[in-house]
Amino acid sequence: MSACSTSNDPMSSTNAGTGGAGAGGTGAAGGETGGSSGIVHRPEPATCDPIEPRPESQIPAGLGGQANGYYACEFDADCDERAHGRCVVTGDGFVGSLGTACSYGCTTDADCGENAVCECNWGGRCVPADCTTDADCVSDNLCLRTRYDDGCHVKTQYRCQTADDTCAEDADCPEEHQCGFLADEGRHACLPSHLCNAGRPFLVRGDERLADARRTTEWLAGAPTSRGTLTGERAAVLAASWTRVGLMEHASIAAFARFALQLLALGAPPDLVSATSEAMIDETRHAQIAFGLASRYGAEPIGPGKLSMDAALEELDIESILVNAILEGCCGETAAAYEVALAAEGAADPELRETLARIAEDERRHADLAWNFVRWSLQRNPALKTAALRAVELELAQARALPPAPLEDAWLEEHGVLPEARRQSLRVEALEQLVLPCMRSLCAALPQASVGETGARTELAGELSRSLPHHQILEGLANCDLVL
Repeated sequence: MSACSTSNDPMSSTNAGTGGAGAGGTGAAGGETGGSSGIVHRPEPATCDPIEPRPESQIPAGLGGQANGYYACEFDADCDERAHGRCVVTGDGFVGSLGTACSYGCTTDADCGENAVCECNWGGRCVPADCTTDADCVSDNLCLRTRYDDGCHVKTQYRCQTADDTCAEDADCPEEHQCGFLADEGRHACLPSHLCNAGRPFLVRGDERLADARRTTEWLAGAPTSRGTLTGERAAVLAASWTRVGLMEHASIAAFARFALQLLALGAPPDLVSATSEAMIDETRHAQIAFGLASRYGAEPIGPGKLSMDAALEELDIESILVNAILEGCCGETAAAYEVALAAEGAADPELRETLARIAEDERRHADLAWNFVRWSLQRNPALKTAALRAVELELAQARALPPAPLEDAWLEEHGVLPEARRQSLRVEALEQLVLPCMRSLCAALPQASVGETGARTELAGELSRSLPHHQILEGLANCDLVL
């Protein structure tokens, strides 16, 4: 990609304090543009170097006829839906996962539309924002840039400082925490760094909540019996990975339990409530499987400790519940089903492969539940269509903004764990080619729907659990007929 002009990069580093200038900070006290220390903010808009189209094919040599590749483009010129299109390689180089996709950059904020600005990184990219410069923020506060890695993707965004902020940069936070933005609370805070895995996250005030791991045999059931011949460092890596998966699945039980209460508070129909109860049972089984695998690789029993419920039931308004269901279910569970289905294909052990395929089917049904709820909610509250679309668009913007992960840890895949580079590309594909088009189609069709009609179950991700190459999954669901 073409580099952006450093002299035109509007990101500035300063020594302003936390809490915003109006809360004890020093405001935009100057500092060296593009500096690596201090707080990064935006004193003026960006003007990035234009992206020059490359004439050569972007499909790696020798792979143009690969049956399992998904090639959405070959040349930069093929990416002409918007300005500054690039044909980029996706995937991690494994057979069956390499492909190409169109990516669209920017040179100015005007290329990004509302609620986003152009940042001169990786050839000019649009990132979410509620301010374009420091001048948009009150009381001399800064238009602050944060970069929070939640384990699924890096969330880079620009938000005005507030009096309630508890950080302005990672250096303000304790070990294993980063400075990020809590959208539900409208403030910057120190957020835990963690590995994101398949399953529905348990979000409380915008922060993901997990239990601590502990030695216990209570959660060991249903895991594949074989661990292969791995020992030493690689066995420890897999034990840690499956422990995190287990903690995520354990937290998903709480997320669905809360969702059941929210459904009752909204007067939802019984099919949604019963599907939510079934999902709790699924996630309990998933957690047991993951902790069983972690215990086998780690050679000691492991399971979850206590999970705090403090402030977990504060949000009962329809918009908060809807947006949360879209992020956790329509985006998270759809991508999870997609990823686990591919993880099953790569697993070397037949028993593990079958187990992951069953989990993928469960996650597909959980995604169906989320889409059914969104359809039911929007039929009764059509004014929330804008909020629904914006939630997906912002989630996709975050996923696109992630720089490519290194191509490493290939050995993980045969043990049912997708390397990060592959997960990145799959998540963008799921959001870009499934979730966003289907949400747009669903919202466009809603004016014709009867308010008193719940409609048939949406089988949005119905093919995700099948043993199909992911390019066929995308092609089979691109028209979203089953959503409508």
